[in-house]
Amino acid sequence: MFRKGGRRLADVPEPDLPEPDTPEPDNDESLQDSTIFIEHRHVPMWWWAVIAFFVFSAGFATWWYLGLRDAALLTAGIGLIVGWIVFVWGRSPVRVGGDALSVGPNRIEWRWVGAATALNRDETERVLGPDADPRAFLQMRPWLHEAVRLELDDPADPHPYWLVGTRDASALRAAINTARAETPETDVLQEP
Repeated sequence: MFRKGGRRLADVPEPDLPEPDTPEPDNDESLQDSTIFIEHRHVPMWWWAVIAFFVFSAGFATWWYLGLRDAALLTAGIGLIVGWIVFVWGRSPVRVGGDALSVGPNRIEWRWVGAATALNRDETERVLGPDADPRAFLQMRPWLHEAVRLELDDPADPHPYWLVGTRDASALRAAINTARAETPETDVLQEP
């Protein structure tokens, strides 16, 4: 049994707490998350296979110079570091909620969002290449070939637009337009 302050936790009396008056979040609709769209932009499985190939290749190459034990330790260390970096890099979800758009740790309220445009692969490459604006806020991943461009209506923001990588640009654009239309203080721009 675990100890806390020299006493067994089983011997510590539980305090008598009054029952909470508020319902559980699952039972109250007003407390539920207002997310209407979420996309997890995970790294594709074939990337993990390529990473594993390179890590094991590096381990095999160092085996000749360092010996088996040191090469195995080095390979495990490199594999854990690279794996953690790629895992964290792929954990930036796109959430369209009732009051804002969140992309990873970044968030923008609907009152600052202008028109949303879905971009296919060619348009995304063009916006990232010859037509790129260095002031734009990019949330792209190399394995995502579509994007949504969000024009910003905030004169204080140095970014003219956000470019958000996605697997399904039309679904994300539709969710953004739906959320903006449901927000009363937002002037929704109609798309042709």
